[in-house]
Amino acid sequence: MALKTCRLPAATGGFSTATPAQEDLDATKLSDAVDQLSTRLRLSVQVFRNNCLVGTDPLNALTASVHNNLWSVTKSVISLLTGIAVGEHKLSLNAPIGRYLPTGAGWGDAAHRAITVRDLLTQTGGLRQSILAEAVTLGADPSQAQEELGQPFIYPAGTRFQYSQLGPALLAEVVQRAVGEDLGTFAQQHLFSPIGVNAGTSSSATGRCRQQA
Repeated sequence: MALKTCRLPAATGGFSTATPAQEDLDATKLSDAVDQLSTRLRLSVQVFRNNCLVGTDPLNALTASVHNNLWSVTKSVISLLTGIAVGEHKLSLNAPIGRYLPTGAGWGDAAHRAITVRDLLTQTGGLRQSILAEAVTLGADPSQAQEELGQPFIYPAGTRFQYSQLGPALLAEVVQRAVGEDLGTFAQQHLFSPIGVNAGTSSSATGRCRQQA
């Protein structure tokens, strides 16, 4: 069975739709999954396959355009921006982050500055994490990047995955300094505008990259 494939919309257009059958999906199971997700504080649920919209929650028409804070989804945005910077040869995955950071007080000792971009990207920086404390101080710290550089090592860098809040904030700082411009501006020009996300609609993912990472 040949599955339906849809073209991606222009910046001002909407997604083309397909029925579950056209995408070889079980309509009952898809409906059950959407219903289950829509009862768990989800603002909008949309299911795509082959660029086609195949399912939405009942209130999607009202909620799909409502702005919402992305929170940790911003980690994925920072990862994308890291890849773009690498592709433009402004950043190297295997480089120590100290190559891109300022020197002096608050910017890490030799061991911290030897953490690689790849370590931060894969959340294997090895530094102590305190998720609850970091959440409490979110937005209050003058520099979350420097706060992360002040944490002691729990594991050698690059050896163990730890979900991190401050690690991505430090990575955002590294990327911003590597590309030489505001991270939000860089994101808008190289990521959001090319995929049709207009300036002013992505502030929770750009202007707060370092604070909401």
